[in-house]
Amino acid sequence: MCRNASVSAIRTGTVRERAKGTLGAVRAVRPAAAADPSTDAQRAEVRELVYGAVADLPERQRAVVTLRILEGKTTAKTAEALGIAPGTVKATLHHALRNLASTFGESDHDALL
Repeated sequence: MCRNASVSAIRTGTVRERAKGTLGAVRAVRPAAAADPSTDAQRAEVRELVYGAVADLPERQRAVVTLRILEGKTTAKTAEALGIAPGTVKATLHHALRNLASTFGESDHDALL
């Protein structure tokens, strides 16, 4: 239900507008940060925005991002799991990161990593 609400909010643009200035917050809120309730709240908000943006990706891009980045699988394992060529995994990941970068107002998808 929460995922559906996130997808709906992104599609209507409400979260996308808030997300444009969020990449700086993503960089500022690192897991090694002190256990501070406000930091935890920021982290939860950023996580919700990122997962919502990933949920808004086309199906193949979402699958590649999930396997490669969130689950940490290799290109070969991702290709095998999805039944596609390793080169297709790389290209799809590139396009997915470009889409996510534009969602967060970044011109360079490397800034997301």
